[in-house]
Parts: sequence; structure tokens; C-alpha cells
Amino acid sequence: MLSAHALSASLGGRSILSGVDLSLSPGTLAGLVGPNGAGKSTLLRALAGLGPGAAAVSWLDTPVTQLTPRQRARAIGYLPQSQSVDFPFTVADAVAMGRYAHGDEGAPSGRDAVRRALVAQELLELSDRRITTLSGGERQRVAVARLMATEAPVWLLDEPTNSLDLRHAFALLEACQRHVEGGGLVVVALHDLALCDRFATRVAVLADSRLEIVAPPELAFTPERLARVFGVAATRHEHGLSLSPL
Repeated sequence: MLSAHALSASLGGRSILSGVDLSLSPGTLAGLVGPNGAGKSTLLRALAGLGPGAAAVSWLDTPVTQLTPRQRARAIGYLPQSQSVDFPFTVADAVAMGRYAHGDEGAPSGRDAVRRALVAQELLELSDRRITTLSGGERQRVAVARLMATEAPVWLLDEPTNSLDLRHAFALLEACQRHVEGGGLVVVALHDLALCDRFATRVAVLADSRLEIVAPPELAFTPERLARVFGVAATRHEHGLSLSPL
């Protein structure tokens, strides 16, 4: 169980989140949505034990701020929205960084985890390439593979599909589905509401610094809420949501 109770956070003197209560169980793929500036990144950072609001978060009834960095990294894998690549690591070395909390990056268990992550993100043939030579989408897949290599039960991903083509965006969310089917928990911030509707088992809607609802997609994505929060008209059909500007 990953939970937050009365989580509030301010940045630069401005309230970003106010009184957020959230409780998510293993086997859940939670889509986190909201307009720009709603606090999605701030909430994910807090859930990861980083930044404002982290003191209100618990994992398995233990405050995340009481976990050591290594314990936290083994329990919670976090993929931020933006990352800078300053050193010419190989793809394999960059993915192996996901094993540092386990201390086995050079052992068979670590190498096997890295290989599985490389295969899952279709990066095995790029293992020896320097990440500074990769495209933006390829670098994002390396970052996802590093997260997968942690084998943490909880994955927190902040807009991970933004740099990906549609095929790899689907592949990423399918990997998230497999993780929750295996007993993991995923929270992923998405701007694409149709993708969220298709893959999420629950949707958390942030608006005006508050968590408005956490519910299955068909209950969270009502036409009234989508019009009010996102300014879009929505029609639900057998294949999902159709969206258009109001």
C-alpha cells in the first residue's frame, strides 16, 4: 500500500497541493491526470519521498522519509519528467544504474535484470552505444529500462510517453500493465487522456491543487468533469474516449 494523508505542498510561496488523500494497492495502474500546473509532478516527487509533502506519504505503513535512500530505491522506482544526460555512458551502463540500490550490478542477478529491461525496451542491440548519441525517444526508453531494472514493486512515472512514438508509448504502458499483473503498483502521469482511459485501472484527477477523484476511468472521465477540468468535449464509445476542444 502506498498512501498519502492530508498531503500539502507549496513552491515559491504558492500552494501546489492541498489536503491530498490517496491510497493505492498493489495490482493498480493509476493514471494521474490534470491540466498544466495542477501539481502532478509535485505529487509524484512526494510519493517518491522527494521534495515537499513527502512527510505525508507512507509505504507499507512506514513513512517514506524514514526509509534509507537504499530502502526507498528498492521499494519505489521513480522516473522524473526531464533528465539531463551529461556523461557518455553506454546504454547498458546507464540501465545498470538501476541496480545500485541492490549492489549487484556486476553479479548474475543484476546482469539478468539489466538484460530483461534492455529486451523489454528493445535496446539490446544498442547496449554498447553512448547515450549521448541517441535520439530523445531512445534516451527515454533507456530511462524506462533503468526504472524497470530496479525491480521495485512501485513505479512512479512522470509523463513518460511524451518523447515516445505511439508504438513505444503503447509498449511502455503494456509493460506497466504486466508489472501490476505481477503484483506491482504503477502511478503514471499522462497528458493523453485517451491512453489513460485505455490502460489505467484507476484515474486520479488533480485540479485546483486538490485531488478531485480517484476512480475507474469510466467514473473519473465523465463528460462534465472533462469539460470543466480540461476544457474538452468527450464521447465514450466501445473503443474508448473521443475528445475534442470545446
